[in-house]
Amino acid sequence: MSREHSDSATSLLTHQFVERFTFIEVFDPDVPVKCTTRRSKSVGDTPDNQKHPSIHVVGNGHGSTSRSTPQCKQFYSSPHIRRNRGRVRGKQRRGGLLHPETSTLHSGNGKKQLSKGLGFVMPSAIKSMSLQALLASSTRGNCRESIPQGVSRLLWTLAKLETTTGEAAEIVLFLAKKVLPFLTQFSTQELSNSLWGLAHLVPVKKCPSEVRSFVEAVARESLKRLWDLSGRGLSNSLWAVARLCLSSNLSEVYTRACAQELMCRNVSLFSPQSLANMLWAVAKTVGRSPTGASASRGACLLIMKESHRRLTQFQCQELSMLAWGVATLHGRSSTATGRRRDEDARLLGDIALEARTRLSAFSPQGVSNVAWALTTVGLHTHQGSRAFLVAAAEYAIPQLNHYPPQAISNLCWALAPLSHGPSAVQKGSREKLTLHALVAAVSRQTMERLDEFEWPDLSGVIVAFAQGRCVTQEVIAFATCLVTYAAQQCDHLTMQVMLNVAHAAVRLGLPGPTLQPMAEAIDSCVRRRSKELNEIDLRQWADVQRHCPLVRKMRHFH
Repeated sequence: MSREHSDSATSLLTHQFVERFTFIEVFDPDVPVKCTTRRSKSVGDTPDNQKHPSIHVVGNGHGSTSRSTPQCKQFYSSPHIRRNRGRVRGKQRRGGLLHPETSTLHSGNGKKQLSKGLGFVMPSAIKSMSLQALLASSTRGNCRESIPQGVSRLLWTLAKLETTTGEAAEIVLFLAKKVLPFLTQFSTQELSNSLWGLAHLVPVKKCPSEVRSFVEAVARESLKRLWDLSGRGLSNSLWAVARLCLSSNLSEVYTRACAQELMCRNVSLFSPQSLANMLWAVAKTVGRSPTGASASRGACLLIMKESHRRLTQFQCQELSMLAWGVATLHGRSSTATGRRRDEDARLLGDIALEARTRLSAFSPQGVSNVAWALTTVGLHTHQGSRAFLVAAAEYAIPQLNHYPPQAISNLCWALAPLSHGPSAVQKGSREKLTLHALVAAVSRQTMERLDEFEWPDLSGVIVAFAQGRCVTQEVIAFATCLVTYAAQQCDHLTMQVMLNVAHAAVRLGLPGPTLQPMAEAIDSCVRRRSKELNEIDLRQWADVQRHCPLVRKMRHFH
């Protein structure tokens, strides 16, 4: 085999090994033989795997081949692959998801397993290659045409390996410096696959300027050829741009262009995953801008109408993304009235009904996203939506230790209207007992896992308790713990977080002496950072001062 063909084989087999090992054939909606356990992680569609020009592959063109070259047959029939495929598929599932340690190759052992798999068909020297050497091997050759394909496959492979080590960052930086001149040679699908991989590998914060420029260059090149993308490629690219948080101008231009392109497509041919990803991406990118949301409204309405017709085909995470997107676009648009408000409410109400029948298959974040969406749009007063909210609380209580902080905070916020006010459930009812049990469990969990929570999530929990008037022994213990902790952290907190916590403690009836140390710390911050206060902050601060007379006396003295 020539050097060029050998390098191409390395790239293809690397791609196919990761694809087969991580069970993309199970997750891919376009694979003819479907499995009922298609992925439900919110990580975008699996990129298209184009047929390699140097190696004949018999299959459907999406990476799930049933027959291929003798090398691939030997590779896939190896005991290592067969053994691991059986082990992962037989693993117990949690919340409808494969266990992370078995469904993906993590950075600690991913390279070792990758080399082990390649060792069945490649020279033994491949085992000692670093990832950067593997990159050099996959892009080296006499033909420049091998570079775009090798780069896109490598980025995809690193993303599937969930490689977040420094070595992966070095590779991305290496690519950013070397590949820029070749971007015009990339096919539209290679650009889409590269964006998808970069969206998993490039950190949103603390990204080197060279990498940021490279990512934006890939996005701009892709923008010129959106018309040539498949439906899944269009969805992948839009999802990746939204996740990468590019400059606001580029993100909005890209999103609007995708929305315009979508208007020319037959959305009935899009998979549920593509529909959910696109609505999520539009909501995340232009939902914060009334003009941006207006420009993309036609595409969003198309997506929502088609999704509503096929809700039973959506996986749990796709339902969660759909609900989040609808609520985000609805809540941020001043025109969400009349007919549109009714259409949004009907869609979210039907999502709640569908989600309730599959609640045990949802991830914690998925449960909280649907709950948040229902309350955001004001559907907590509707019977079907209330039934989902109470069922979500009941389901969360025994496994709250597995819920991430943001999911706990969002769930508490969504359930707060059911605890107090005109929407409250009846006292002494089973629903009321369920809500009280959740509040107690959240109070205990938050105190036990205080170091895991970011301050916005801690603030969200105590504000939700205050809104729901959840004055119980567990809540008072949690509030006391939180204000004591916050008093030591005020110099590192935003004014909004500090005042939200303090004001919520006042509403919960925490004694003045207990709140005094935090009030004094806030007073010191206010003197130095008064320009950060808005009208709501000033009202909250006035309430806190009235609750803590000593602070008022100190201010008068100064």
